[in-house]
This record gives sequence, C-alpha cells and structure tokens, in this order.
Amino acid sequence: MKPIVFALEHVCSITLAPAETPHEKWFQDTYGEAIENALEKLRNPSNPANPGNSWMPFKQVMLSLQQRAQKRTSYLLRLEEISPCLASMTNTEIALPGEFSDRDAITIHSVGSTITILPTKTKPKKFIFLGSDGKNYPYLFKGLEDLHLDERIMQFLSIVNTMFATINGQESPRFRARHYSVTPLGTRSGLIQWVDGATPLFGLYKRWQQREAALQAQK
Repeated sequence: MKPIVFALEHVCSITLAPAETPHEKWFQDTYGEAIENALEKLRNPSNPANPGNSWMPFKQVMLSLQQRAQKRTSYLLRLEEISPCLASMTNTEIALPGEFSDRDAITIHSVGSTITILPTKTKPKKFIFLGSDGKNYPYLFKGLEDLHLDERIMQFLSIVNTMFATINGQESPRFRARHYSVTPLGTRSGLIQWVDGATPLFGLYKRWQQREAALQAQK
C-alpha cells in the first residue's frame, strides 16, 4: 500500500500546487478538499482489516471527474481562464504552425478567446489563431498522442504532390493529395491544422452501422 500512497501523494502535490490560472483555482476549490480527505483516509484507514473501504472516497472523486469528462457534447472554455499568458499574447513574430516560407510568412497576431473541447476519447481542444493577414486559422491540440508519424505521412503527401506536379503538366486528369500541417510539440502532444468541410471516416462507418441495424430491424 505504501508505494500507492507515495504515488498518490506525488500526484496530489502537483495537483494542489499554487494555482497559476483561474481554471486551476476552480479545480482546486471544487475537488481539492475531496482529494485531500480521500488521501488522508487512505493513509489512516478506519478499518485496516478492510482496506477496500479506504478507496471509496477516491472512487467518488473519480466518478465525479468521469461524469464531467464523458459528456457527449462539446463544451467551451475561455482562454483567459486556462492560460492568461496566451490570452494576452498579441502581435508576435511566431509563424503559424506549418508555415515554412521565410518570405511573407503569416505570423500569429493573437489566439482566439474560446477553446472547444471535443467529446472524443482524448478530449482534443479546437482553437483559433488570428493571423497577421486578418484571417482565422483553426487548429486542433491533441494530447496523450505522439504525432510524429502523422507528420511523416503529411510530408510524404507533400512529396507526392511535387511528383504529381510534373505529371499534371503533361497528362489529364490532374491529381493532387490534400494534406494539412501536423506539428508535434513533443512525444505526447501536438497541433493539427483543422480542415473544414471534411467527413471523418468514423462518421461514415457509424452511419453504415446505423443503416445496417435499421435493415436488420426491418427483417
């Protein structure tokens, strides 16, 4: 039990460190006391002969967090609440992710004021960069995933387009692979350029499943 308590104490020390953003303060105000009480009951169980009871407070906290995380609809967060630093960033010289040209490169003027959390497994966050040209550029921030392979695939498609450029000048019809920028920020997160008007493969598969289920129900 001691290794488990040690690991939980380490996580608790990180979670309950002094809040740096309004959202972190909200989390600590909402769950901080419950987490500390659960950890204290785990350190000093009321009935050592039945250690399972000591886990009940943690299960209640986990259930509360799961209910919030497993919402089927997307929800919004305000950027100033989760990252005041990004919210105050303006007129930067940072190029948009995926911009490789040094000439007339579009830079990040500011970051959109709202973040949309999508209701999928890893809860990716959709947000908008306002470019120096006055246009909005949506991106998706994905965590808990290594995007280096995705980046390589996009680079491969870019090379394919370079090869097609020669063929397209000589033959018809013309071919082009649609690709988008993928920018890994490490081994566990990265930015993906948002493509409007696209249909996810999972959406097609889900609709096919629904049609098949409807046909089976009619038989």
